[in-house]
Amino acid sequence: MNKGILGRSYNDKNTQKAVASAWEDLLTNGECKSSAIRAVVKNSWQRCLARGVEQVIRQPIMADKRAHLEALRRDNSELASAMKSIEDRLSDVLSETDSLMALADSNGVMMEVFGNSKVMESATNDHIVPGYAWDEITTGTNAVGTALELKQPVEIHAAEHFCESIKKWSCAAAPVMDPLSGELLGVIDVTASSEKYSIQNFALAITAAQQLEEKIQSRQFIKRMQLVDWYHEIGSQWRNDGLVLLDCKGRVIKTNTNAEKLLSGTGVMAELTQGTRFTQCQATTLEQYTRALPDTVRPLSLESFNGNGQWQGGILVVGSRCSARSQYSIKHTATDRISPEQADQAFERIVSRSQMIKDVKVRARRIAMTDAPVLVLGETGCGKELFAKAIHSASPVADKPFIAVNCGAFIRDLAPSELFGYEGGAFTGANSKGRAGKFEEADGGTIFLDEIGELPLDIQVVLLRILQDGVVVRIGGTKERKVNTRIIAATNRDIVKDVEAGRFRRDLYYRLKVMTLHLPPLRERPEDIDALASTFIKELAQKYNCAVKSIDPDLAAVLYGYDWPGNIRELKSALESMFVLNDTATLTRLDLPHDIPHGLPQEPAAAAPVEMGKLCHVERHTILSEIECQGGNLSKVAKQLGIARSTLYRKMEEYNIGRS
Repeated sequence: MNKGILGRSYNDKNTQKAVASAWEDLLTNGECKSSAIRAVVKNSWQRCLARGVEQVIRQPIMADKRAHLEALRRDNSELASAMKSIEDRLSDVLSETDSLMALADSNGVMMEVFGNSKVMESATNDHIVPGYAWDEITTGTNAVGTALELKQPVEIHAAEHFCESIKKWSCAAAPVMDPLSGELLGVIDVTASSEKYSIQNFALAITAAQQLEEKIQSRQFIKRMQLVDWYHEIGSQWRNDGLVLLDCKGRVIKTNTNAEKLLSGTGVMAELTQGTRFTQCQATTLEQYTRALPDTVRPLSLESFNGNGQWQGGILVVGSRCSARSQYSIKHTATDRISPEQADQAFERIVSRSQMIKDVKVRARRIAMTDAPVLVLGETGCGKELFAKAIHSASPVADKPFIAVNCGAFIRDLAPSELFGYEGGAFTGANSKGRAGKFEEADGGTIFLDEIGELPLDIQVVLLRILQDGVVVRIGGTKERKVNTRIIAATNRDIVKDVEAGRFRRDLYYRLKVMTLHLPPLRERPEDIDALASTFIKELAQKYNCAVKSIDPDLAAVLYGYDWPGNIRELKSALESMFVLNDTATLTRLDLPHDIPHGLPQEPAAAAPVEMGKLCHVERHTILSEIECQGGNLSKVAKQLGIARSTLYRKMEEYNIGRS
């Protein structure tokens, strides 16, 4: 635990006197130089001062009407319900330690307060009661508000509070995070008078927060399993449409293979991956959720899980926009062979001009004709799933299912049942008929296991058996089920290091690496940047129903010289941001996102806008012009262009530019 967050030695009288003196200095001089103040407290005081928090405030304020207590509990029902389940067990502990416990939402508004009756009576006078706001902006430095700011457990003792009226209290608080998304749900706080405060209260707050997270995770698991079972029961009526299964917070649980294709170009999202939000709405009813859907989505249907009007999750049904059957249609027809033309078409979506990627495509085409496991290695954003889909589409089982699974997005307890299925009654809330897992869904086709390095070791053991024996045993069952599923796995980790460190099974690694594909990062193949940018610009024009925009020479040079640590995904995101925010027909370096170096002088280039296909000529001209401007000082040239000297030397050699 960070010593600055934990205040074990800060509750003695001498320290509290020093803290009180430092607080007076802060109010008088606007700064705090005392070494007696913990960094966590000093930083919070400075935030309060900068925000104009009134230090002599007598009490926190009642939350506004939108956060009325009943509405507050309803909007945070998952958190409030979990709190009720552990309240009884904690009440005796709180009574014996002369403490109270409070539950606040993510805005610091208290929803529940319980504990020692005498302490609660005293706390009522300071409005440590449901409905009142305890965020830092409202009530200054306090455990609830400061834990919200830092998203970490904290202790705040007596004089460390910013506001004068609450300095008689000492408190410990710990944030409660959503186990699935990592979002902040609320804060658990344990409060006592400064004289009665126990050092155990800090541990109690952390333990209670962990218990809440475990309760929420367990209930999320059951709800998600119920939604998945319901999806399988009713989804067959929309066989040729795109289906997106959403949880109560609008997060994607599952999609069918038509969904991503049908929703491409709608502006909804780049990838329908598990755990991502389909929309940012905080709806509680089906009507609200329907209204909150993006304008670009016109669903055929939005089926609510419970049918009572309350949004607890559901299926978004998106209709097919053409009569021709998709290559990823749910309805599969048998085929024994694939033509060379079909194989070529499968790789056409992979845009490139570099010899590196051309070589990878050749290797991937050969791999596609086998049924051997494939391990795709490459940094985040290099296009691993794109290659996996191309391999499947160019394979003899192209008409069979392609099931993509993000192993890094699973809740730990959810992974086995999602991958391997479960038998009826295997756990609380399970469908009585049981359910097939991803491997059974992919039977006869391909399963793509992205972020395979994130799988826990116990699940790696089961995966190894599937590779060795071709059988799956559902959770809670004993029956072996034969599956004929091709596995394509991918990772952005150093898998060899993980094997050496014992984080990944050596025997599984050797089973998966029968065929390997290494995807080079974009910085190693800059000649692909112009082709990718041109393709993305055309796609964006179609997506936003407007004319294709050109890219001016300065911007072209910057795009070419930047290292793109996020690879193709970062390039695509940057271009979309520029495309949307630029109101002219030409994108310039001034449109670049702030985190990408602009690289060139502020004066606009004299040349006319060019097509990205002319990038090499533009870049050579830019380098020559800068060498002339800097009097031949190549260090200054590289700095002005925003590239490394080694990159500059390579480009000069490539463009036959002498160093003298």
